[in-house]
Amino acid sequence: MQNWLEFQAVVMAAGKGSRIPEMTATKPKCLLPVGNKPMIYYPLKLLENAGFRDTKIIVADNYANWGTADSLRHISDYILTDVIILSCDLITDVDLHQVLNIYRNNNASLVSLYFSPSQDEQCVFTVPGLKSKNKFEKDIIGYDSKTSRLLLMASASDYEETMPISSSLLNKCSNLKLCSKLLDSHMYIMKRWLVNYLVKDVNISTLKGELLPFVVKKQLSKHCKNIEPNEKCIEDEEDEKPDIFNISKESDIETKIRSMSCFGNTTNFEEMIKCYACVIDSNIGIRANTLYDYCRVNKIIHQLNIPLGEEKDKVSPEAEILSNQFDKETCLLA
Repeated sequence: MQNWLEFQAVVMAAGKGSRIPEMTATKPKCLLPVGNKPMIYYPLKLLENAGFRDTKIIVADNYANWGTADSLRHISDYILTDVIILSCDLITDVDLHQVLNIYRNNNASLVSLYFSPSQDEQCVFTVPGLKSKNKFEKDIIGYDSKTSRLLLMASASDYEETMPISSSLLNKCSNLKLCSKLLDSHMYIMKRWLVNYLVKDVNISTLKGELLPFVVKKQLSKHCKNIEPNEKCIEDEEDEKPDIFNISKESDIETKIRSMSCFGNTTNFEEMIKCYACVIDSNIGIRANTLYDYCRVNKIIHQLNIPLGEEKDKVSPEAEILSNQFDKETCLLA
């Protein structure tokens, strides 16, 4: 099997589906049927359409209750290139190259994919069962409306009525656009050095809740230059986190390319960390992680440009099929 040389792909499928216990009591969330396919078929098909032929899938086992960052840290030795991370419950027909090109064109450290609310979300239908007490999570995303630079990530639940924004952020970014209705797809493209950072900072457990807000905030912060290894920045004295700017140093080949560029002498250290938001308006994107969204995606799955015809099941001869992974009615495209 030929490896993808520029990126490696990781699909997070270890979630217990705690928001839809009615559906996941006897079957893992990643194997729940959507249309006539298991849920994990869709992120795998998305990767296959983009040219990926090798994907790492993180599934549940007898480990502790790990977060997404913990899981990625656990397989860090197998991540040799920049990495694209998807959730098993992401169902979309977006062209993955559109997201990858934003990453390439900006030499980004991190790109996060978001979807604008679609027309079908305005339709109301009854969800079977008891009325859910779960509240919809709302994220506040701030990005530059002209450059798509990702500038702010926050959870609305962390604030009551107002959310303070630093004057330095407003001074640096005059085109700041704040959104509270974007859907975080949980698709992230990131540099390999961010995996290195996770290895060094074992206190980070999740990608969306901890790593991404930290990196987005750090890209515009001040930092010390040319310090000795045993010295500390004043800012770093507040905590014992490893210095992300030392870990984010560009590779030798990137340094050589930049030195040969006509813009080589204008690059500053603040540009060593660059985060971008890819906001999609025209495609459908749903995370089937609640009963409402699971029902909704099954109603509109036929609208997506995803082949749902009969395909010959492909199961690796080396696969060990356990009772808690498959049943007689579900086959997984390996």
